Amino acid sequence: MRRTSQTRPFPLSALQKGMVFHTIKQPASGLYVQQLIGNIHEEIDVSALSWALRCILQRYPNLRVHIHFGPDGEPVQVIKPAVRCSIKQRNWRRFSDASQTSKFDQFLKEDCLQGFDLEQSPLMRFTLIQFAPAHYKLVWTSHHLLLDGRSRVIILKELSAAYQAKRNGQDLELPAPFPYWSFMDWLETQPIDSQEQVWRHFLGTMEASTPLGIDLPETRKDIHQGIETHTLSCSQKLTAQLMDLASRNGCTLNTILIAVWALILSRYSGQSDVVFGVTRTGRSCLPDGIRDTVGLCINTLPMRVAVPPHQPASDWLKNIRAQWLAQRPFEQTPLPHIQQWSDLPQGEPLFESVVVYEHGSLNATLCSQQSDWPEWEFHVRGATNFPLLISGLGGTHLRIDFTYHRHRFAPESIERLAGHFHAVLETLMAHPQQTLENLSILSPDEHHQLVRDWNTTHADYPKDICIHELFETQALRTPDAVALECNGHSLTYAEINRQANHVARLLRQSGAGPETRVGVLMERSSELVVSLLGILKTGGTYIPLDPGYPEERIRYMLEDSQAAMIVIHTATQMLISGISIPLVDIDNPGACPGTKVDPLSLPSQANVGIKNLAYILYTSGSTGRPKGVAIEHGSVVNFLYWFARHFSPTEYEAVLASTSICFDLSVFELFGPLSWGGTVVLAKNSLHLPVLPSADRVTLVNTVPSAMLALLQADAIPSSVQVINLAGEPLTPALVTSLYQQTHAKKVYDLYGPSEATTYSTGALRQPHDPGTIGRPLPNTQAYVLDSGQRPVPLQIAGELYIGGEGLARGYWQQPGLTAEKFIPDPFGPYPGARLYRTGDLVRQRLNGEFEFLGRIDHQVKVRGHRIELGEIQQVLSRHDHVQESVVILRTDVNTDPELVAYVVDSLEYPNKTKLSIRQKTLQEFLRKQLPSFMIPGIFVFLDALPLTPNGKIDRKALPPPTVFKGSKAHHYLAPRTPTEALLSEIWAQVLRVQQVGITDNFFTLGGHSLLAMQVVVRVRTLLNVELPLQTLFDTPTVQAVAEVITQLNPEVADETVPILGSLTRPIPIPLSFAQERLWFLDRWEPNSPLYNMAVAYRLRGSIHITIWEQALQSLVNRHETLRTTFVEQDGVPTQVIHREFAITLNTIDLSQEDPQGRDQHISDLALAESHRS
Repeated sequence: MRRTSQTRPFPLSALQKGMVFHTIKQPASGLYVQQLIGNIHEEIDVSALSWALRCILQRYPNLRVHIHFGPDGEPVQVIKPAVRCSIKQRNWRRFSDASQTSKFDQFLKEDCLQGFDLEQSPLMRFTLIQFAPAHYKLVWTSHHLLLDGRSRVIILKELSAAYQAKRNGQDLELPAPFPYWSFMDWLETQPIDSQEQVWRHFLGTMEASTPLGIDLPETRKDIHQGIETHTLSCSQKLTAQLMDLASRNGCTLNTILIAVWALILSRYSGQSDVVFGVTRTGRSCLPDGIRDTVGLCINTLPMRVAVPPHQPASDWLKNIRAQWLAQRPFEQTPLPHIQQWSDLPQGEPLFESVVVYEHGSLNATLCSQQSDWPEWEFHVRGATNFPLLISGLGGTHLRIDFTYHRHRFAPESIERLAGHFHAVLETLMAHPQQTLENLSILSPDEHHQLVRDWNTTHADYPKDICIHELFETQALRTPDAVALECNGHSLTYAEINRQANHVARLLRQSGAGPETRVGVLMERSSELVVSLLGILKTGGTYIPLDPGYPEERIRYMLEDSQAAMIVIHTATQMLISGISIPLVDIDNPGACPGTKVDPLSLPSQANVGIKNLAYILYTSGSTGRPKGVAIEHGSVVNFLYWFARHFSPTEYEAVLASTSICFDLSVFELFGPLSWGGTVVLAKNSLHLPVLPSADRVTLVNTVPSAMLALLQADAIPSSVQVINLAGEPLTPALVTSLYQQTHAKKVYDLYGPSEATTYSTGALRQPHDPGTIGRPLPNTQAYVLDSGQRPVPLQIAGELYIGGEGLARGYWQQPGLTAEKFIPDPFGPYPGARLYRTGDLVRQRLNGEFEFLGRIDHQVKVRGHRIELGEIQQVLSRHDHVQESVVILRTDVNTDPELVAYVVDSLEYPNKTKLSIRQKTLQEFLRKQLPSFMIPGIFVFLDALPLTPNGKIDRKALPPPTVFKGSKAHHYLAPRTPTEALLSEIWAQVLRVQQVGITDNFFTLGGHSLLAMQVVVRVRTLLNVELPLQTLFDTPTVQAVAEVITQLNPEVADETVPILGSLTRPIPIPLSFAQERLWFLDRWEPNSPLYNMAVAYRLRGSIHITIWEQALQSLVNRHETLRTTFVEQDGVPTQVIHREFAITLNTIDLSQEDPQGRDQHISDLALAESHRS
C-alpha cells in the first residue's frame, strides 16, 4: 500500500536498522557519522548558502527524519514537517597554517565522536570555517542512515544550483524529486523467500566467517579505542595500467580491488575460499522511476570468492566480475536474512571486512556532470561497525583508504596490509597470466628479510667427530672430574669411559657395529648412561625403550627397528619374556667391571662418522603405531656445540637429567654436560629434585613447564639453580615472572623443537612479564613460516613452521613415504639438497623476528611434555571389537591440567545401561596393553553418535562437556574415619577433580600422575605443616596409608579413629520416615491437594541448549535416590520404592512469536497451573 502522507511513520530498511542498532550500542564512537568536507576557494555568501540548504531540506523530506521507538521497541522513521539547521561559523584566520591543520583535525575528530541523538531531527549539521580570505572549509556532518554516495552527488548538484540562483537573484528550477518512500514501498514488495535459495547457493556450506589474521592479541584489545584510517595512494602510471588491465579483462577497478583483497585475505587466513563484505549501490535492480531517489539505497552483502591456486589471474578476474553481475538482481536482499540462511552459528558475523569502491572522486563526478561547478572540492570520511573497511576511490590516482577499529588492529599491521595491497597490484598488473599460487603478496624487501636476513645462522662446528668422541676428548682433559651422580654415588669421567669401553667390547663381540640397532631397556641408573656411550662407541644406534611401556609397544619398536640385541638389567628382562632377540644383561658381573679395568678394555676404533645414525627415537604416530625418528651423529654434534657456546661452564656445572631417554630432552641433559666437563645429576624425574642427595649442587634444570610449576609450588627449586630451560609445552608469562621472583635463577629460557630436528630448533631468553615467544632459530638452523602453498607469509600472520638446517633427522625409520611427505626440498635452501621439516605447528613471526607459538594445525597435542598423536589413540580404540567410532580431544579447562577425553560410540547393548565406570575401565585396560600411560584418556564419554558438521566431518566443537562421574564408586566407597583422612580425601578430590575419594582408593587409578602428586604434597604442607615425601604417594597411593605416614611424621596430627562405616542391608519394603508418614496421612485425608507441592520458577537469560539441560537434570536424578522414589501402599502400610532408572524429559513451549505482554501472561498461567497440579 502506497503511503499518501509524508508525516506518517515508515519502517527502516534492514541496513538502516543495523545502523541504528550499532549507533545505540556504541554511542560517541563515530560509527556511521559521515563528514562531507568542502574545500572552497572563493568568498562565500553565507545567507545564500543557508537559503540553499533550507531548500534542499524542504525538497527532501527524508532528510528531516528522526527515529521513533514504538511500544514494542521497534524503530521507525518519522518525518518532521520543518527543521532548523543553521550554519555554524568559525574564523581561524588568525592561526598559523600548522595550527589550522591541527585544529581542523581535532575538530573533525570531536565532531565525529559527538554523533547524533537519533530521536531528534535533523540528523545533520553544518559548520563553515574560514582559514583565509576566499578560503573556507564547509563540513556537512550527517548520519549515514540518511544518505548514500549517489544521493550526495544529487544533493550537491542541487545545492550548487540553489546557491548560484540565490546569489544571482534567479529563480530556482529543479526537476521534481523521486520520493524516498517510493523506494521503501518497492522494498517491502520484494519476495524474500524466492531469494533464499540464491543466497544459500552463493554461501554454500560456509561454517565460519573468514578470520582476518591480523588481530591484536586479546591482552591488548582493551588498550586502544577509536577508529583510524591509513591511506594508500597509487601513482598515476600504476592507476592507468590497472585501468588498462581491467579493460582488457572486461572488468572494472572494483573487480580488481575485490580480487586483491580476496587474495590477501586468503593468504592471511590460510583459506582458499574466503568471504568478506562488499557495498553495492543497490540501485541496479530498482525500477527507473526510483533509481535516482535521494536516500540510503546501498546495501552491504557477502562476497564469497574461491582462490584456486592453479588458475591464471586474468581468468580469475573474469570469474569475479561474472559473480558480481550474477548477484546484481539480488543486491537489495536484507543482510539479516542472508545471515539466517547461512550455516553459521547464531550471533557470528558473516564477515568482518568490507570493500567499497567509488569510480571517481566526488569533485570529479560533480565537474563531469555540471560544467559550471564552482571551485569547491569535496571529500567524504566516515566509519562503519565493521572492523575493517577498504574504500577505493578512482581517478587519475587510485586511492585506497583502510579504515579500522583500533581495538582490533595495530597501525603497523594496517600499514603492512597497505604494502601488501600495493605489492599485489604491482604483481597483478605486471603478470596477469601468472597462476594465483605464484602471485606474491610480499614486497621484495620483506621477502628477503624473512628468508635470508633472519635465517643467516651459520656457525662452525667440526665435521669429523662423533658424540662419543666429544665425551672421550673431555675424559682425557678431566679424567678425575665427576661426570655422573646417581643415588648418592658418583663416577668420574675416567670411570665412565672405562666402563663404556668394556660395554662396547662386549657388544662388538655380540656383533654390534656401525648402525647396528641396539635396544636399551633399563631403569634410570649409571649403567644406563654407560650403556648409551658403549653403544655409540661401537658405531651402533641406540633404540631407547621405557620399562613403563606396555609389552606390546616395546615389541613393536624392537621389531620395527630390527634391533640386533637388547641391553637390559636383570630386573627388566621379564618385560620382554619370550622375545627372540639376543639380550645383553648389564648386571652380569663381567659386563660392567669396576674401576680396576684391564687396559685392554679400550675399544678398537669403530668405523663411524657424522652421517651414521646415533639413535632412533620413537614418537606417537597418527597411524596407530609409533614412528622412529632417525638422528645422525652430525646433527647431535651441531646441537652440542650450540650447548657449549650458549651456556657457560658454571651454568652447566651440574645438569639435572630427569627426562626419559625415550624423549629428546635427554640428549641435552646427558650428552650436553658430558661433552664439555659438566656433571650429570641423574633423577627418576624432575619432581624428585628436592629429595636428591646432590640437589643443592644442581645449576641447570631442563624440563617441561607443568613440572616446573609443580616444583615452584612446592618451593623445591634449589638456590644453586642458575638456569632453567623449559620446553615441550607453552610457557606462560606468569610462570616466567614467578620463576624470576621466587627462585635464584638468573636465566629462564623458552626452547622449542621437534624430535625431527634434534631436540631444540629455536630459543629465547624470557624476561618477566614479556609476552610469550619461542625465539629465533639456533645456529645452523633455518625457520620459516609458510602457508599451505609453502610460500612465506607476512609478519604476524599465522602459518606452519618449517625447520631446516644441520639438525634435521635422516627421516623416519623404514617409512620413505612419510619421510618424503614431512621432509621436503628447501626452496630457499643455502645449499643444494637442503631440506625442510614440516612441524605441523601453527606460529606467527613478530616484528622483531621472534616466533610466537599458536598451537597445532593437526590433531597432535602435548600432555606434560609428551608428544601425542590423538589419531594413534583413536586407531587403537578402533581395534576394540565393540567400538564403532571414537574421537579423542585434549580438554584444557581453566585452572585445570590438560586431560585426554575419549568420545566413544560402541555397539554393545548394555543391560540396565551398565555403569559408565565399567565401560570406561574396560576400554582403559584395552588401551594400557598397547599405549603408554600418558596416552590413556582419563575420561570416556559414551554417545549414541558423534556430532557432525554440515560437511559430514566430526564437529569437535559440538562435543558435549564430560559429565561422567569420576571417583570412588558407591559399592566400594570407604568413608574417612579421622580428620586427617577427611582432609586428605578432600585434597585428593580437588586435585583429581572427582566428587569423592574413599580411603582405599588408588591415587593413580583415579587419574593421578606425578604432577598432581606434587600438588598433593604442597597442599599437605600448607594445611598440615607436614613435609610429605613425594615418593610416599608412589609407594602407598591411598588416603589411609598416606594418613598413617603423616601421623608418623607429625604425631600431633594424630586423632581418634572411628570405625569404618559399611553399607547396611536395606529392609524390604523400605519404610517411611516419621515426617513422610505425616505427609502421607495428610495426602490421604485431602487427596489431590496442592498444599505441599513445591513449584519453583526461574527466569534464565541467554541461549539454552535443551539437550544439555536434560543431561544435567538426568545426572541429578541418577545421583540422588530420593529423586527416583515413589510411594506405594502395601497391605495398608505406606512404603518407599527406589527405582533404578527414571527418565527425564524436558517439556518445551516456544513463546518467541508472542508479544511481550502476551508472553508474560502465558508464563504466569503456566506457573499457576503447575503449582496446583496434583
